[in-house]
Amino acid sequence: MASGLACLAAFGLWDHPSVVSRHGDTARQSVAQALAVGLTVFFLHLVDAHHPPAAATALLITSGITRPGPPLYGMLTDLALVLVLAPVLAKTLHGPSGVDSEG
Repeated sequence: MASGLACLAAFGLWDHPSVVSRHGDTARQSVAQALAVGLTVFFLHLVDAHHPPAAATALLITSGITRPGPPLYGMLTDLALVLVLAPVLAKTLHGPSGVDSEG
């Protein structure tokens, strides 16, 4: 998401119409899309956390299909909650050793 949003800002595409409404890409959108996907794949490779759907997310954002605004910000908020709550729930349900507390 970060690389997609950064490329939107860097290429001045924040309020640009989506590829769906335009029925095609502009040159700026194509370059922003390629760079966002490339940066995402590169970063994931650096941290050894291969996750192909992350590149698709960057592509959706830079193509304008997923627009910056309340729906995207809501998704970011939900993601942050999951990242914070998942470890807490895992510790609560499985204890500090990671073994199911009932078994």
